[in-house]
Amino acid sequence: MSDNDEPKAKSRAAVKCAFFLGGLFLYVLSIGPIEWIASRSARVVPNWFNNVVEVVYWPLDGVADHWVWFDKFLDWYIGLALR
Repeated sequence: MSDNDEPKAKSRAAVKCAFFLGGLFLYVLSIGPIEWIASRSARVVPNWFNNVVEVVYWPLDGVADHWVWFDKFLDWYIGLALR
């Protein structure tokens, strides 16, 4: 191995970590538009859509049950989307 291989591995790890954290951030923020769609188009959205939303966002519900500040944040954020 050459000396140049180690910095590449570290930079790849940093990029993977950034993508993971960015994806997690976008996942949490994506609940707002989904709730907006579900509330605005109750007649248009099929029944299975609500079931899929419950399954996909179930982890957020679990986190909100354990962390009060996260529950308050989700209530505030979803409230913004539903205005």
